[in-house]
Amino acid sequence: KATVSVLYWGTYTMHKTSTRSFDESPVMSEDGEPSYVGTREPSEMKKPSTVLFQSDWSKLDLDDNGPEGQGAPDGSAYRIIAVSCRLFIKVKKEYSVSGAFSWKIEEIPHELLYTALKHIHQDCDGFKVPYFHIGWIETYIDPEDRHELSSILINKYSCVPVYLEKDEVEGFYHGFCKGVLWPLLHYSLHTKNFANKFKHFETYQKVNERFADAVLRIYRRGDVVWIHDYHLLLTSKKIRERIPTALIGFFMHSPFPTVELFRQLPVRKDLLQGMMSADVIGFNAYSYCNHHRAACEALLSIDTESRGLLAPDGRFVRTHITPAGINFTALKKIVTSLKIQERVTARRSESSLKDLKIVVGRSRRLDEAQGTLLRLQAFEEFLKTNKEWRGKVVLLEVIDQQASSADPRLQALVQETVGNINGRYGELGRPPPVHLVQPKNTDVFSMEESCELYMLGHVLMVTPLRDGLSLSSHEAVVCQADFPRSDGTVWKGNKAPLLLSEFAGAATALGGSIIVNPHDVTQVAKEMLKALFMTEDERSEAHHHNFEYVKRNTATFWAQSCLTELTAVGSPSMAFSTELRSDTTTLNEIRTQYSMSKKRLLLLDWDGCMVPCTSSRGAVIPESTRETLTKLNEDPCNTVYIMTGRTRRDIQPLLLEFDNMGLICEHGSFVKPHGESKWTNFVDDIAWMEPIEDLLKDYSDRTPGSFTEVKEASLTWHWRDADHDFAGWMEKDLVVQLHQRMASLPFTCFIGRRSVELHHRSASKVSCTQWLLENKCTDVDFIFAFGDDKADEDVFEFIQTLPGTSSMPAAENKHDYKAFNDRRVASPSSNDVKVSRKAQGYSSTAPLTKQIRRWTVKVGPNSTKTHACASVESQKDAPEILSSIVRNDRPRASLQLSSPSTEDGRKRSTNSLPHAFRLMTT
Repeated sequence: KATVSVLYWGTYTMHKTSTRSFDESPVMSEDGEPSYVGTREPSEMKKPSTVLFQSDWSKLDLDDNGPEGQGAPDGSAYRIIAVSCRLFIKVKKEYSVSGAFSWKIEEIPHELLYTALKHIHQDCDGFKVPYFHIGWIETYIDPEDRHELSSILINKYSCVPVYLEKDEVEGFYHGFCKGVLWPLLHYSLHTKNFANKFKHFETYQKVNERFADAVLRIYRRGDVVWIHDYHLLLTSKKIRERIPTALIGFFMHSPFPTVELFRQLPVRKDLLQGMMSADVIGFNAYSYCNHHRAACEALLSIDTESRGLLAPDGRFVRTHITPAGINFTALKKIVTSLKIQERVTARRSESSLKDLKIVVGRSRRLDEAQGTLLRLQAFEEFLKTNKEWRGKVVLLEVIDQQASSADPRLQALVQETVGNINGRYGELGRPPPVHLVQPKNTDVFSMEESCELYMLGHVLMVTPLRDGLSLSSHEAVVCQADFPRSDGTVWKGNKAPLLLSEFAGAATALGGSIIVNPHDVTQVAKEMLKALFMTEDERSEAHHHNFEYVKRNTATFWAQSCLTELTAVGSPSMAFSTELRSDTTTLNEIRTQYSMSKKRLLLLDWDGCMVPCTSSRGAVIPESTRETLTKLNEDPCNTVYIMTGRTRRDIQPLLLEFDNMGLICEHGSFVKPHGESKWTNFVDDIAWMEPIEDLLKDYSDRTPGSFTEVKEASLTWHWRDADHDFAGWMEKDLVVQLHQRMASLPFTCFIGRRSVELHHRSASKVSCTQWLLENKCTDVDFIFAFGDDKADEDVFEFIQTLPGTSSMPAAENKHDYKAFNDRRVASPSSNDVKVSRKAQGYSSTAPLTKQIRRWTVKVGPNSTKTHACASVESQKDAPEILSSIVRNDRPRASLQLSSPSTEDGRKRSTNSLPHAFRLMTT
């Protein structure tokens, strides 16, 4: 029999009621909550320092507060005027038995904007920042009560209410915001009734004007106006028309769709122009910013740059990407609460959950964009294809909305799907496989109840079809962590794997998550099985990655980043690029000269060449690489050096079986010569690292998914797990900042593969190669270098300057060893490697005059310009190409040779090359 299991959790109150200090106690309502009765206020109210109003709203001197005001009377530099659709309070009018009424006012402490403003006001670099929050009170307030309520909210809560009439709520909120903008922004637009809802745009304009009026009533010169989300897209323009010099920021919490979807709006230009009236426009993800920029280019025909837009009125509108965060401190306090931990332990012991693996799926509300139905279908697919898990796993599908207030059609469809799954895969004597969890006594779950549910899970699923950020994933990560208890013990979290939709903004930041396409129920089911089989170490590593990001990128950090960007409007932005020249050779030539040589030097880059690039330093060496290194190392004619940016501590354990192999670590900072155990240090100064480390960590905080690696004598900013477009943009900006602000420090900066690497000027792969040739490998007659990034390009260029044979005809080989060396020694002010050999701590022998067979191969696309002679398309083919050279046979992999070209870019005749072709073998 099909059944629907519905769990109603209603243990906690919905919101924490504000408790404030009064010399005279407030009147208590019947349920024990503080309230304000009638027009009576506490006689000696302790007001916060930001209160700039009298309790009588009618006595305000609005002219002094207007655009021509002289600034805040308390002398502060500026105040924050935050504007959002809703206030972070709930107001209820209650009547006593005697007929007197009281205002029951509840704050919602876990709202994003509430957390950000409260923390910034309490402490922002040592001083308090006054703020006001303008928004709509959802509860309808009778006109005769508005004056009194406004006085209380302004003086007690720094909130300026905007009162909407019932027809305005219907047209503005339900008609245009939820009926037009929300479906469009979340890619769920239904064109059937689309046109009929545009009649509400006039109401939308009118309400945006009302919000702008509320700003103007309290605005003082120097204030910062901070507007939020799609409900108020026109408010910036309404303010700009009346205060042209106002400093206005706008943050888009929702996704921004592609231009092809957005252009369906008949009022598209009005909305874009409204957004462009702000000085800074913020987004949660780079893709949203990119879509907005494309829409402005296509629909407004304006010029755009990497850091912003050029408005028609001549202003430069900055664009800013800073993902929002959560109140980490408050959430940690809940998770470490002994009461919550005891309840979680008790829940785990209940008969319906005992000895079962618990999958927790979360929907903020019951709508199509939350992906509730597809999540249920994916779980059904999991039970269908994995019979051994039936009766061992249960799904708690948490919907943060009462069944009575949800869409009846969707609610019925969800309950029908749950009933079908339970009827088909449920077993007698065991709990049903799916439980539908919805609040019973409140509109939504309290944060305590939400944490309790997250803490139960062994696998977490946040798979919306489209979401601006999906902060539920951040909350889930914190609830799964280990935290110390007051008694000295440690609460052990499950560190549950997180299945996260690729269409959520958080997917670019939480790199430890399992990213899924929620539309592909088969893939989601497979990843669910993978999550259940993850080892404890795998779960801990993935959770640690996410936890550190969530801990660092809080709501307060988000607000400070946005406001810092807003108050620093106009800072310049620059770009950086490099071009390299191409040469070519053939695999047969390399094999022939390799076999003819008696003393060979092989310089092999590690990450991205011999092994795949990975964030895990303890990754196992692929078997193909191990076999190739063994063959190379066994040949007494070979002197093999591994070049890497890793530290000595990281690379040595991986190569214990090749203890006689030479190592060049941290891109030339440390060298262990071939056949020796002693290390040579090329760096004796690390004082330059401290100021640069602070800058790199700042960029790590601002770029979700990136991190800073601090080594013994070098620094690296990695962004392989970040959004590639945004991180590439930030990389260019970082390089500019390094050259502008840190030019006096003795460091070299170069762009690696999804990284920026910095080391001392006296250390480089080139200087180490030169040192080896002049001190350790003076009799080599064959040099082979394999690499994949900019540091290797320098080595390629240096090797081409050595005397000897190469793939280029003699007339075209314009490299010169002496000129190259002199060029790198001269001009010590540059950040290239230009330190003399004497300064590096070694003395050279006689100049190199021996003819050396020299070959260089780059891992990467053939279209990329390079100093190397040839290129290999992918890393996995590199060991096989090396092995084929040693075996002197045809490789099983494919080799792509560089396009033949001269130094000035003209194509050479293929007749001058024995084998100018792409070699494809199987």
